[in-house]
Amino acid sequence: MEWSQQFLDKEYWQRNTFERIKNDLLSVKGNRFVQYGGSKEKYLVMVYGKSQVGKSTMILSMIGIDDRFFQEVYDTLRAGIPRGNSSTSTAIIYAQSENDQYGCCLTSVNKMISKNIQYYEREKMIEQLAQIRTDVENNKITSDSILYIYIPKHFFHQDDTAEHISIIDMPGVESRNSKEAFYVQKLMKRYISAATVCIITCRSNDIQSLETLVLPDYWDWKKMNHRFIIVVTHAYNDGTIKQYFKIERSKREKKFYEYVTERYISEVKKILGEHNQIEVYPVDVGDTLKRLCTNEIQDEMDRKEIMATKEAVLSALRYSIIKRKGQRLESALQDLRKAVEHYGEDELPSIEECEKNIKDYKNIINECNSCIDDNKAEHYEKEQAYTQIFQLYQTLSRQKNYRVINLSDQMEKYIKENGLYKTSGSDWFLTDKGEKVKSELQKICDFRVKECKIRVKECKKRMEEILYMEENEAVDINICTLESSELMREVDDCVSDQMVNLYPPKRKLFFKEKVYSDMVKEVCNKIQNEINLKLDCYNDKILYLVKKSIDNLNSEIKEKAAEIHRIERKKSEITNKKDKKAEERDKHYRKQEEIQQIKQQDEDTLKVYMGYAKDAYLEQRNHIVNWINISASSSEKFILFLFLGVLEKNYLNTVGGINGNES
Repeated sequence: MEWSQQFLDKEYWQRNTFERIKNDLLSVKGNRFVQYGGSKEKYLVMVYGKSQVGKSTMILSMIGIDDRFFQEVYDTLRAGIPRGNSSTSTAIIYAQSENDQYGCCLTSVNKMISKNIQYYEREKMIEQLAQIRTDVENNKITSDSILYIYIPKHFFHQDDTAEHISIIDMPGVESRNSKEAFYVQKLMKRYISAATVCIITCRSNDIQSLETLVLPDYWDWKKMNHRFIIVVTHAYNDGTIKQYFKIERSKREKKFYEYVTERYISEVKKILGEHNQIEVYPVDVGDTLKRLCTNEIQDEMDRKEIMATKEAVLSALRYSIIKRKGQRLESALQDLRKAVEHYGEDELPSIEECEKNIKDYKNIINECNSCIDDNKAEHYEKEQAYTQIFQLYQTLSRQKNYRVINLSDQMEKYIKENGLYKTSGSDWFLTDKGEKVKSELQKICDFRVKECKIRVKECKKRMEEILYMEENEAVDINICTLESSELMREVDDCVSDQMVNLYPPKRKLFFKEKVYSDMVKEVCNKIQNEINLKLDCYNDKILYLVKKSIDNLNSEIKEKAAEIHRIERKKSEITNKKDKKAEERDKHYRKQEEIQQIKQQDEDTLKVYMGYAKDAYLEQRNHIVNWINISASSSEKFILFLFLGVLEKNYLNTVGGINGNES
């Protein structure tokens, strides 16, 4: 019995587990464990990173493109895209062609076994790749599509490890184009669980970004060294690294490979933690490496050491990928457990945000309702005040007859009743010497003026009642306090001025001019007309002030109506936003319920798969125990006994990180 042959069988139970899972499924489509189980690509590697970090150039070097043909292949695959712009339009798998032509196929990831590869000469391949990029930009390519690019086999140098590796190149993340960034996230979610290894790339001057890097679906990549590898690009062109070649060769303590590798591993540990176990590979390829070796490094031996370091790093990277054979079951089980732990978490922040928004919207709506009620109350009060003051205005307009009327008739009656006249033929003349006539005239005029003043005061009081004026407030009708006294004085002056005509001075010592009835009437009419002009002017000023209050109220009513309309429109807009946010929240709730169902299903599936793994392990273990029992050879028994330990270790390493150590 050969130990080496027996040792290879330590993963038989894992293959057996996969077969049981396959047989248990009606369809393997979409199953994260087995959907790549029958594909030709033995090691599927995904490359993740920002645009313009050198991902595509690194990938071509990883899969083994010979340096002599590197530029031709590189230019072909860029398909006319200028340097400095991303040439990766969708998820791309690069692999070696079965012939000396370029191959291309755009298909669903679930049809990768039965894909139909079309082969082209170089110019036709460039046209085809350019058309695919156009289709992606025009949303004609779905997120479950993957582009297979096969490179003529004569462009590769012989490398057994490279032949077994296919690499998924992703469009650059953190794109300034939000549409493209969203597309990249969808691609990541779809393919990250399918890859054997995910390479996270970053430039040497951007290592610090690893600290905040978050992958879709809450992949805890910093703790998943079985799944993730870090590749630092442009690594040899860093200023501190190039200092190495300024030291005399005899004084260098380490080879460049050891120096650059240890430096970047140390830098990454400073960011991810001293105990972080993720592998780090510093590499430099393409134009930057060419410029370094052509323009900056003058010593030929240094140039050779740099190129040897590049090849050694790429070789170590390839070996790290293929040595993961036997870890597929462990990776798949760990991935599922990580995913199950975080199912629905991306919905919770959305639900909480929706609930917060809805609450804020409700508060705004309540404020709007309160403002609308207050404004409607004020609007109603102002409308009521407007109606009452307008009625007052109409009353004042109709009562403009507070004026002196029939003054001459009143005075003639007064003169005759008091015997203040004598007849002369058919006419009469005034005999009043004590100015009784003047006194009566003054009394009649003053009475009318006082009536007008009383009416103004009543108007002012009524307006204050209508407008609910406070104790210290007053309606702006100052005319009643300021101009009424002036009006009285003007009336007095008017009467006094006209009295000269009723009591003219004597022409001679014993002769006085007689004042006949027509002169009395003339004087009374002049007094009446002059005083009425003053009263009319006074009344017009009062009406103007009342009308001004009406106009002000009308403007305030319109402003209130506009304010109510504005608030109601805002309330309507906020209500629509609240309703939409409620629909969004309900959608997240439904999604969360669906996720919980999927989570439960996957938890049940995980238990079943763990059961399959345990059964397959125990079956192989029991077979070895029986073999030990029936074996007659001591050496064979010893080898089988050692193999039991290896088998158990292999089983515990695989399932131990899922449910804890099991025996």
